[in-house]
Amino acid sequence: MGIYIFFTASFFLLAYYFFRKERMNHCDSINQCKKLSSLNQQLAEQNQSLREQNQQLITETHNMRFLAQHDSLSGLYNRGSAQAIIEERLLLLQEVSNQKYALLLIDLDHFKSINDTLGHNIGDCAIRELGRVLKNFTRSSDISARIGGDEFCLWLGNLPSASTASSIAERLVNAVQEIQLHNLHLTISVGIAIAEEGDTYETLVERADQALYHVKSNGRNSFHAL
Repeated sequence: MGIYIFFTASFFLLAYYFFRKERMNHCDSINQCKKLSSLNQQLAEQNQSLREQNQQLITETHNMRFLAQHDSLSGLYNRGSAQAIIEERLLLLQEVSNQKYALLLIDLDHFKSINDTLGHNIGDCAIRELGRVLKNFTRSSDISARIGGDEFCLWLGNLPSASTASSIAERLVNAVQEIQLHNLHLTISVGIAIAEEGDTYETLVERADQALYHVKSNGRNSFHAL
């Protein structure tokens, strides 16, 4: 009888020992799962933070590239960027002989007088308005830029004929006249040069500038092509 009680007690003690051990193992597993879940959450948060930082870097890089290539006031390309792109387009003249290209040099008439009499804030508004109009005239094959204080240019690509450049210039002159800005009557003068094989950016600008000088010498608010 004593031996039976001894073995019975031993059995229950062993059973209780393994039960406690299994329970402790189960608790350890739960704790490990909690730790793993916490680590996964931390990793997810870190990954999200890295994605946000990466997106911010992409946005900042894009903004810096845009500012480096564009005029901050008008939103158009600046002189350096426009020249580089137009020089690339001029190389196409040797490959696409059935298309016409033209460069329009554009001056905002009496800009100095606007700044002197109405103030630089109004002058800045005039620049922005002209930039807006030029953007509306710019197709995917064109380049519009502000290349000086009151000087702009518009590169026209894929023209069906040379006369199309004059038609666009005429519409541009009329569009600027419709700008409403503090009862100010804005006008522009436009010089047109049709690109020819062998032209460089400098030779094209020189001819367009000669055409622009002709317009200014004959009352402004018009266009002329060479």
